[in-house]
Amino acid sequence: MKIIDVSSGQELHEGDLIPYSPEKRIIKVQEGLLDASAVMEYVTDGSYPTYPGNMPYHKGERYTQPLIVRFTHPSFFGQKVGFYPS
Repeated sequence: MKIIDVSSGQELHEGDLIPYSPEKRIIKVQEGLLDASAVMEYVTDGSYPTYPGNMPYHKGERYTQPLIVRFTHPSFFGQKVGFYPS
């Protein structure tokens, strides 16, 4: 399954840092029949100051990010493509 970053159009793989948010890394992609999600990990400590009341995040903390899944045209063998929302 290919994973594409929506904002940059860059193809991502397991272990890659997110281009617009370098404190996040893709650890693993979990595929279902019609859906997928990515297990993400923070590689630094910090917080998002622009969001009021937001909790800080810590290095090594993991969470699951749902991906937007689309299927390609049958001429491309109906390949599944996951889009990372940004």
